[in-house]
Parts: sequence; C-alpha cells; structure tokens
Amino acid sequence: MIMPVNSFLDRIIWVITRLGGVKTAASALSIPVSTLSRIKNGESKVSHENLILIAQHGGIDMNWLISGIGKPDFGSEYIHIPIFDTQLTPGPANILDRTTVIGTVPFILERLQRRTNHTDGKRLALFEIKGNAMSPTIEDTDLVMVDLDDTLERDGIFAFCHNNQVRIKRLQYTFSGTNIMSDNTDNYDDEILTSAHSDTLDIIGRVIGRIGKL
Repeated sequence: MIMPVNSFLDRIIWVITRLGGVKTAASALSIPVSTLSRIKNGESKVSHENLILIAQHGGIDMNWLISGIGKPDFGSEYIHIPIFDTQLTPGPANILDRTTVIGTVPFILERLQRRTNHTDGKRLALFEIKGNAMSPTIEDTDLVMVDLDDTLERDGIFAFCHNNQVRIKRLQYTFSGTNIMSDNTDNYDDEILTSAHSDTLDIIGRVIGRIGKL
C-alpha cells in the first residue's frame, strides 16, 4: 500500500512504518513506545531530539522530513553535522576543541552544498539554544546551524565566545564598539562592548539556519 506523505505527520508515520511499526521503531530509537505512539497519533509534538533520531535511523533527509520538499533520497550521500555543547573546558585551545560533540544530524550532501556553498560540510556546526533570549526568532532547545568560515564583522546573528561562554546572539557593529543584542527585547537588555574590550569577543561563525520543534 502506498502511504500519503503530504503532511508532517504523514511523513513521520511513513518512517515509523519503514522501521517496522511503533514497537520496533521505538526500540531502535531508544524512546518509550508510549512516546512514539503519541507522536504517531498526533497527540504529542516531536522534540528536535526525537526528530533527529527518526531522521537518522530512518536514513532520510531532515529537510524532507520537516518540509516535504524534495525526496527522502535514501540512496543519496549523507554527511552528519556535529552538535556541539555550549559549555567550554578551560584552556587556550580552539573554541571547538574546548567543547564536546553531543550528537549529529544527517543531511544530504548535494542539497547542503546548494544551500550553504560548502563542499563537504566540515566547516558547519550545530549548537543547541538554551533559554529564550532570542525568542521569537530562535526558541529554547532549537538547534542552529553555524557557518564556521563566516566570521566577518558585520550585523547578524552569530555564535561567539564571550567570558568563556558560547553564546548565540545578534551582533551590531558601531564606530564605538559592538552591541550584543537579544531578540527578546522585553526581557533582555542590550550589552555594549566598547572598542577597547572588543578582543574579549571571539566569533565562532554566523548562524545560517535553525531546526526547531514542530
């Protein structure tokens, strides 16, 4: 039987069916049967952690699973973009060498090349957002994709290290320094770094995309 895959829930059910049904899929994904059953029945939203697991174990493209655009492309070449923890260990090493890879997300290489101009994805990274400082643009627990080669000083949303913390904020450059800005302006004030303290901010890369809960 050909199953419809027009909606997001249709595609989730399609992958669960490919994996052998709810019980078999839940075992493969290491999540409770009750959780996957609620997802399948449309009774529970899919967290990005479970979305990643479904895409990984189903061997499908995350973009297709979320949007339905394109094809699952089971035969395509995949790469896995690492998810880095935002906690840093002490030391003078490169920022990414001071954090931990806590997971990966699969992407079709050819499609990623078209959308990011990266030939192999090795200079892309994912970070998990913690807190609501960038809401509504980026929400708590969303994943953001960061272009590690794009560190040019210009206005935009960037991943950066400041005071030994990895942060995801909007940066605005002025003649007198740098403004660190939250999109949740009702609850967070801007931080101002003068030119004299600009060397305390180390750019990791520009945010070029996000994966959020559906």
